[in-house]
Amino acid sequence: MDLEEIMNKIRMLNKRETLPLTGLQLNSIYYRLISYINNSICLFISESYDDVALFLKRADEEIRILKTKDVEHKKYFVSSDYFVSCE
Repeated sequence: MDLEEIMNKIRMLNKRETLPLTGLQLNSIYYRLISYINNSICLFISESYDDVALFLKRADEEIRILKTKDVEHKKYFVSSDYFVSCE
């Protein structure tokens, strides 16, 4: 996957139609996941690749937690796609 494809996935992650409606509110169950993913994006752009891996691991753990809560949202699938792009 080339850099342009990764950047397209990054752009898609923060579109209104991708984010849960309350995703950016501090009390949202998605807030940690969204924060981890966006931190990984900033670190990726800064070329801090070791730190990107750390935040992707945290995001992956958060997805696992959310899945046990029987919560489903397309963000999971986009996120998984983004993880594959960055790993």
